[in-house]
Amino acid sequence: MSTSSINESEKTLICINSCLSDEESLNKLRSTEWFQEVDESSEYDIVIALANPNISETHVEGQNLIIKTEEDYTNLCMKTYYMIDYFMRGTINDYFIKIDSKIIEGEHNKTSNLFSFDNFLKKFNEGAFKENYGGACPILGANPNHLRHWASTKNLTVIPELLLTELDINEFPIKYWAGSAYSLSRGTAHKAHSRKDVFEAFKRLMSGCEDLCIGTIIHKL
Repeated sequence: MSTSSINESEKTLICINSCLSDEESLNKLRSTEWFQEVDESSEYDIVIALANPNISETHVEGQNLIIKTEEDYTNLCMKTYYMIDYFMRGTINDYFIKIDSKIIEGEHNKTSNLFSFDNFLKKFNEGAFKENYGGACPILGANPNHLRHWASTKNLTVIPELLLTELDINEFPIKYWAGSAYSLSRGTAHKAHSRKDVFEAFKRLMSGCEDLCIGTIIHKL
């Protein structure tokens, strides 16, 4: 495997979303050839995003980005916002890649191989994460009924119609990238960073559905 590079002068922040309970998955990801190569490459910076609401402020400890927020699924959109905030204010990198440490487990492979780590590697080496908005697995056709069904499988509560009304849009994006792995250029990240209100609305009304939040900002706002 070789890490891809469209322009060697460009630099990418890889932000691996994890938590203390996912330490085993994170260690598996760290042991991959992909991680070792990007970790040694001057083209990439890596941080492991962890949340801790009890710290005084967000900070970096070694390779860990410790974010002052709650480590909870329904708060994932806010944790993601603070990852982007670090990318925008703490780096001058050109691209931001968010990847979940549990992608290495292949838990969604029964749904689609597009969720797999192997597919992520394929897309990564093809340059799919050097786009204004790139990713490994597309999610298609989000609508209120589908979103309520998704929420029910996770015992969550969502109010998608109210969210659409608050955002003054008629529908969610037809396509967006799954939260397991996606990327933003600096310009696109700036657009997302400027809409903290949308991340907060997704926390209140969509149980923190961060990948749809990102797709909605980029495609609909």
